[in-house]
Amino acid sequence: MVKYGIARSRSHAFNIMIEKGVEQVRAEVELWDSVYEKVGELERKHYRIKHGELSKLLEAGRSR
Repeated sequence: MVKYGIARSRSHAFNIMIEKGVEQVRAEVELWDSVYEKVGELERKHYRIKHGELSKLLEAGRSR
Protein backbone atom coordinates (compact mmCIF):
# COMPACT_ATOMS: atom_id res chain seq x y z
CA MET A 1 0.00 0.00 0.00
CA VAL A 2 2.89 2.33 0.75
CA LYS A 3 4.56 1.42 -2.55
CA TYR A 4 1.48 2.51 -4.50
CA GLY A 5 0.84 5.64 -2.47
CA ILE A 6 -2.36 4.32 -0.94
CA ALA A 7 -0.89 4.73 2.55
CA ARG A 8 1.82 7.02 3.92
CA SER A 9 3.35 4.35 6.17
CA ARG A 10 2.82 0.77 7.27
CA SER A 11 0.90 1.90 10.35
CA HIS A 12 -1.31 4.06 8.12
CA ALA A 13 -1.86 1.00 5.93
CA PHE A 14 -3.04 -0.99 8.95
CA ASN A 15 -5.45 1.80 9.88
CA ILE A 16 -6.85 1.82 6.34
CA MET A 17 -7.30 -1.96 6.48
CA ILE A 18 -9.22 -1.61 9.73
CA GLU A 19 -11.41 1.17 8.33
CA LYS A 20 -12.13 -0.30 4.88
CA GLY A 21 -11.75 -3.98 5.59
CA VAL A 22 -9.07 -6.33 4.38
CA GLU A 23 -10.98 -7.56 1.32
CA GLN A 24 -11.58 -4.06 -0.08
CA VAL A 25 -7.95 -3.10 0.49
CA ARG A 26 -6.74 -6.35 -1.07
CA ALA A 27 -8.82 -5.65 -4.18
CA GLU A 28 -7.39 -2.14 -4.46
CA VAL A 29 -3.80 -3.38 -4.08
CA GLU A 30 -4.42 -6.11 -6.66
CA LEU A 31 -5.73 -3.46 -9.05
CA TRP A 32 -2.56 -1.37 -8.65
CA ASP A 33 -0.39 -4.50 -8.97
CA SER A 34 -2.02 -5.25 -12.32
CA VAL A 35 -1.66 -1.63 -13.48
CA TYR A 36 2.06 -1.61 -12.75
CA GLU A 37 2.45 -5.06 -14.33
CA LYS A 38 0.72 -3.92 -17.54
CA VAL A 39 2.86 -0.79 -17.68
CA GLY A 40 5.93 -2.99 -17.34
CA GLU A 41 4.71 -5.13 -20.23
CA LEU A 42 4.26 -2.04 -22.41
CA GLU A 43 7.74 -0.82 -21.56
CA ARG A 44 9.25 -4.24 -22.37
CA LYS A 45 7.50 -4.04 -25.77
CA HIS A 46 9.21 -0.68 -26.29
CA TYR A 47 6.12 1.47 -26.01
CA ARG A 48 7.06 4.95 -24.94
CA ILE A 49 5.23 6.25 -21.93
CA LYS A 50 5.20 10.00 -21.84
CA HIS A 51 7.17 11.22 -18.83
CA GLY A 52 4.91 12.31 -16.02
CA GLU A 53 1.66 11.35 -17.69
CA LEU A 54 1.53 7.89 -16.10
CA SER A 55 2.18 9.37 -12.68
CA LYS A 56 -0.71 11.81 -13.15
CA LEU A 57 -2.99 8.97 -14.20
CA LEU A 58 -1.99 6.80 -11.25
CA GLU A 59 -2.39 9.68 -8.79
CA ALA A 60 -5.85 10.42 -10.16
CA GLY A 61 -6.79 6.76 -9.72
CA ARG A 62 -5.55 6.72 -6.15
CA SER A 63 -7.63 9.72 -5.19
CA ARG A 64 -10.91 7.98 -6.09
